[in-house]
Formats: sequence, C-alpha cells, structure tokens
Amino acid sequence: PFWNEKLVFHVNDVADLPYRTLEVNIFNEKRSTNSRNFLGRVRISGSSIAKEGEEMAQLYTLDKRSLFSHIRGEISLKLYLSSREDVEIETKQVINSSVSNSTGSGSKG
Repeated sequence: PFWNEKLVFHVNDVADLPYRTLEVNIFNEKRSTNSRNFLGRVRISGSSIAKEGEEMAQLYTLDKRSLFSHIRGEISLKLYLSSREDVEIETKQVINSSVSNSTGSGSKG
C-alpha cells in the first residue's frame, strides 16, 4: 500500500464480522536493495469497525515484533463497513486496470 491508499475487502457474512480480527502488518520497503523491514502490526476487532457515514480516522499503536525491538510507531486508519454496490464496481475497474497494465509489459520476442 501507499500513503492514503484505499483498500476494499469483501465480507461474505457481515453478521460474522464482530467475531473476526483484521491484522495489518506494516513494512518499510527499500527499493534500492529490494528488501523490507518489519515495523509493526495492528490487530483490530471486527466489532470496532464503524458503519459507513459514522467512520473516523483512528490512531493505532504498532505492536512490536518482540519485546526487545526498538522500533515504535503508530498508524492512522479509517475503517468502515459499506454495503454500496458501486464500491465493488470501482474495485473491479481498479483491478482490471492494474491487470491490463501488468500483463501488457511482457518482453518482446
């Protein structure tokens, strides 16, 4: 993901959401060395996800990888449950666009 990136997840059974946990792992990617460093993780209960229109950005403290890790940080996320069908259409357009871009970059032969 990138800063301010919108991610859409499809939930098959909304009634099951309060019993689920969303886990977000944060990495720092270094393109020059093609490596990534783990910065932390956040676990969010599905019962704390707001309905669309009631959402607001929440600040979450990153859990460290281990007790001895010196890395600290926070992440701000705005999570909400939407039943809008246009979100699905929007998502399909983004997915189709990225698939056509990635498949169109093959080698010439």
